[in-house]
Amino acid sequence: KVMSAVEYKHPHTFVDEGGKLKKPINQPGDGTAGDDWEVEQFPMVQADLSYALGASGSTRKKLANASGCIIDYIGSIAIICGVLEERQRAKDYLGWLLKQRDGPLDVDIKGRTDVDTVNVHKEHMGLITGYKGESLRELEKETETFCLIKEKENPESPFEQLLIFGYSPQGRRRAKMMVEGAIERRKMLENQHRYDDRHFGGRGDFRDRVSHGPRGYGPPPSYGPPSGYGD
Repeated sequence: KVMSAVEYKHPHTFVDEGGKLKKPINQPGDGTAGDDWEVEQFPMVQADLSYALGASGSTRKKLANASGCIIDYIGSIAIICGVLEERQRAKDYLGWLLKQRDGPLDVDIKGRTDVDTVNVHKEHMGLITGYKGESLRELEKETETFCLIKEKENPESPFEQLLIFGYSPQGRRRAKMMVEGAIERRKMLENQHRYDDRHFGGRGDFRDRVSHGPRGYGPPPSYGPPSGYGD
């Protein structure tokens, strides 16, 4: 972090003009037999750096939290520190992050133990992602996960697959439950609106229009969500 701050204030202190570290980063204990803790470099072009960093470093923090790995940037070089499994997750997530700007990715998740999936109908994907992806980013932040939309194998399918990555099973499970819960609540509201339209002429929410029941004969029946809805 010190090197990152210095390089930002005084470019080329640690990184040469070719985008490489002038000296390797050596830490006490490096090379110890039986220890797979290492420091790796992930060079990036300048155009990718701001995207991988995010506002106030939010994207960098998201990738670090999801992968369980130390990630920081010195110049345009991502420095990845951790044991082999942590470093591999970090490199995968960072690589996918940069590629996803072009759209959904064809990510091979076979054999991976750091991913959960949710099938989302295309009508509900906007609910999950939110305006310019804000809702999805908030979900990732809250659950310390990294989410991607997988490229559809069958273009005719109305469903898309949301991939939830993270080293913590608890974080992935929580993210999945939040997504499924949001979809279920939306379905309940849609069913309620269809009922209103079918029985009350589609003139808006009947509870706003009929405050004293049909023809004034007492209060209308309750057509609200079942008890516990939204808990």
